[in-house]
Amino acid sequence: MRKAEIEKERRARWYSELESLKGTKVVMFFPKGGEREFRITRADAVRAIEASVIQILKEKLDHRLEEEFLAPDKCDTRVHLADDDREIMTKCVGHAFGLHIHINFIIEEGQEGGRLVATVETVEVGG
Repeated sequence: MRKAEIEKERRARWYSELESLKGTKVVMFFPKGGEREFRITRADAVRAIEASVIQILKEKLDHRLEEEFLAPDKCDTRVHLADDDREIMTKCVGHAFGLHIHINFIIEEGQEGGRLVATVETVEVGG
């Protein structure tokens, strides 16, 4: 019985930690020109932000979470707007404890480079 209570408390703590990420913003600027090894594409920027959010999750929620969180059914990535200069999209990182972790991206590009603003959102499964 005590083991079940400990597991329930652990899951409640992890749920709370996931909820605490809601609204976290990450801003990244990336150059378009310059030396070849320093160039970065929209896709590279999105992957870098996604990897950062996953690393934060691993650190906050113990590395054991990887088994439970990073191999789930994920939502499909949704592109809300895409043109040459701007893209707005939502990407699902994974889910655990009844919550999906989505990253909402706004990517804007100019002649000198681009700016990516990512916001973490928690979404209740089935909600």
